[in-house]
Amino acid sequence: MNIQQLRYFAEVCKQKSFSKAAESLYISQQGISMAILRLESEFSAKLFLRTPKGLTLTRDGEFLLEHAQTILEEFSRCEEYFNGHATRESVLNVAGVQGVISEFAADYLVGFQNSHPQYKLFLREYGDRACDQVVENMEAEVGLGLEPLDEKKFDTYPLFSKRLVLLVHKSHPLAGRESIPTALLQDLPMALVDEKLKSADHFLDLCKRQGVQPRVVYRVGEVIAVHRLVGRNKCAGLSVETVADALRTPDTVAIPFEDSQFHWTVDLFRKKGVQLSPGADAFCRYIIQCLTEQV
Repeated sequence: MNIQQLRYFAEVCKQKSFSKAAESLYISQQGISMAILRLESEFSAKLFLRTPKGLTLTRDGEFLLEHAQTILEEFSRCEEYFNGHATRESVLNVAGVQGVISEFAADYLVGFQNSHPQYKLFLREYGDRACDQVVENMEAEVGLGLEPLDEKKFDTYPLFSKRLVLLVHKSHPLAGRESIPTALLQDLPMALVDEKLKSADHFLDLCKRQGVQPRVVYRVGEVIAVHRLVGRNKCAGLSVETVADALRTPDTVAIPFEDSQFHWTVDLFRKKGVQLSPGADAFCRYIIQCLTEQV
């Protein structure tokens, strides 16, 4: 048992719902369900019953809640005491996959810095696999990472999703189509970003599941190189709709895929089982509040 599990348990009791507790704690519902299952396994006890009116506590659950509240209150006092020792400006490290900070999150990050001047926000973009590793190694407390993320290692909260698009030269036979069925990707010469970035490999996995195999002729270091190759009519390419709009030239066409699985989804994530600093916690809550208000 750890303090994080108790926090999750107490929040489920408060919200009387796994989904509402997950939203409040900005983690996935699966993540909070797994935390409760681990508690039940450690104590060999059932903590909740599902009824037509919602979740209710068992007798063991009521016992745990009474003591969990006391433990959490005492732990909070300890945090407040030791946080009071900090006299210098707190530095908050945030990692993001390439393009997230510059293309999608800049306004939110500036807004957080303006509303929380006591924290010095340090932002850095990485390749998607490197971003996962940075958060796993705790070089950054919080990441803005690309799905799929390993939910055995991370607590995740989905932020936004953008469509993947097929880039082709205006003279390409597919240029006139409104959408691309997966079958047309079979043996299609394509440029993708390199193996250090899981986004392209995720795309290839989706194709493989449907029995389709594009012919990858170029693996390049960044998406702008994909656009350049397509602009020179060397091959087709893979990009994200918003990036394609920003980099589009008169010689290129961006076409969405028919299959909705072809998307680029970014999650707010942190290492599982690690308590966030006050700054990182405030950052997560701010980002989620901004996105909620936007919806």
